[in-house]
Amino acid sequence: MEIIGRKQEINKLEMAYNSNQSEFIAIYGRRRIGKTFLITGLFKYRLLFNFTGIPKAKTQQTLSLFSKAIKSNEKIHNWFDAFEELKNLVEKSTLKKKVIFLDELPWLDTIHSNFLQAISFFWNNFCSHRDDILLIVSGSSTSWIKNKIINDVGGLYNRLTRQIHLLPFSLSECKEFLEYKNINLSKYEIIRVYMIFGGIPHYLNLLDGTLSVADNIDYLFFHESAELKGEHENLFSSIFKNVDLYIDTINAIASQFHGLTRIQILKIVKKTDNGHFTTVLKDLENNGFIKKYYAFPDNKKEAIYQINDNFILFYHSFLIKNDIKSETFWRDNQQFPSLNAWRGLAFELVCLQHLNQIKKALGIIGISSTVSSYQNADCQIDLLFKRADKVINLCEIKFCKEEFEIDKDYNQKLFKKISEITKVSKDRFSINLTMITTFGVKKNKYYSTVINEVIAKDLFN
Repeated sequence: MEIIGRKQEINKLEMAYNSNQSEFIAIYGRRRIGKTFLITGLFKYRLLFNFTGIPKAKTQQTLSLFSKAIKSNEKIHNWFDAFEELKNLVEKSTLKKKVIFLDELPWLDTIHSNFLQAISFFWNNFCSHRDDILLIVSGSSTSWIKNKIINDVGGLYNRLTRQIHLLPFSLSECKEFLEYKNINLSKYEIIRVYMIFGGIPHYLNLLDGTLSVADNIDYLFFHESAELKGEHENLFSSIFKNVDLYIDTINAIASQFHGLTRIQILKIVKKTDNGHFTTVLKDLENNGFIKKYYAFPDNKKEAIYQINDNFILFYHSFLIKNDIKSETFWRDNQQFPSLNAWRGLAFELVCLQHLNQIKKALGIIGISSTVSSYQNADCQIDLLFKRADKVINLCEIKFCKEEFEIDKDYNQKLFKKISEITKVSKDRFSINLTMITTFGVKKNKYYSTVINEVIAKDLFN
């Protein structure tokens, strides 16, 4: 299968392959994002050695599998022995660059295994003295990769030559991927797909081009043997130890789309505030499941945590209670009220994941700006760009099947929001009402309130 997108990452990897020194690269990102596919697909026949860790395997089990993979005749007792065999393999190879790929590193680093000490010794005392090795390590636990490899203060301190954070596909990359699979959808339909799966290649690859989008959703989520029905639990159990607190925290944050403060989350999960909970929040943020932001006007004492993963938002909207029995739920309930509520939130999340595209459409990509939201008891504002040129783009995000129409009541709400932000910003900024919609805003007598428009197709730029 051809590698879709990933142009910057491929360029970085090829530069490392063609460099005149040994290179040590860490690649990390959310589970199902395509890390393994990128490396094995790009280097295919250029790989000298490829080994993947197994979840919950004991050290000796892993070493036994490593021995078979490297075809060693020697008994491998520990990781120092394993890397000695890898050293011998390198010395026998005639490849221009010896590409070594160690995948799912967190699963290799079992308790008391001394894996990290062994790999640091291998790099520091062998690889770094040569000019023909490309060592690539990977892991789905972004926090582990960051803490143990990238920010290590021991033997691997400052040893990486490059690092790659593999992100979800953008909408334009999603379009390219679906076209490669001969699934030709309109941009509106692609956004609807993205609202459920995000830009996660593995999920997109499960789509069947012979089925409608609705039938695909039913087959993957609501069918008796649906492939993605248990994916939510697998996402966390494959990455985190003591997974219950992580799931409880995600459940708490998902209960309020526009986010909760740390104190609010702790109250829901019934835990005390301590360093361990800081780690939980940081782990979830590092892995892209949540994001932290600050409410306008930049009150950094009250950080807000919000779901940042389309799949998790969808799961919590429809599957967490497991009370949907129909195998054709999605196809039969397109006008179901909860679907309309979810669509608004899901489209807002897609927009928040494409801020650069929105800024480009507004012509402000070169202007320094901060991004935030605003809410109080009477006012909820989806997105604010506070710009260095003393302008605030007050963004309203609306998902519709056709042009969005501003009526008298909604126009009054808009003026109330503009007035609120004018007051909170102490009248120091011009306020530009910006409508972000699927098909634009209908030009009626209330349209003059709108200063800027961004439509769905702009998110593909």
